[in-house]
Amino acid sequence: MYELYSGMMPFFEIQADLLVVHAVTKGQRPSRPSPPIRRIYAGWDLNIWNLMECCWAQKPEARPIASAVIARLRTRMQNLWSGFCPGS
Repeated sequence: MYELYSGMMPFFEIQADLLVVHAVTKGQRPSRPSPPIRRIYAGWDLNIWNLMECCWAQKPEARPIASAVIARLRTRMQNLWSGFCPGS
C-alpha cells in the first residue's frame, strides 16, 4: 500500500537493506511522504495512512486482522464511488 500511496519504496531514504531491518527492529516505520512527493489518488488520504500505521504496529496483537483491513478498504471505496455512480 505504501508504494501505491507514495509511488516510492518504503524507507526510500535509507540506502542499505540492513539499515532498514535495524530501523524496523528499533520501532521506526516508513515516513509519511510530503504532499509534493505523495501521489494523491481518490481516497488515498489520512484515513488510508492511519490504516497503514495500524498495520505496522510493533506488537502483532495490536495489528488489525486481514478481514478488518479488507472491510475498512471496501467501505472506503464504496463511500468514494457512491458519489460517482448513481444507484451503487
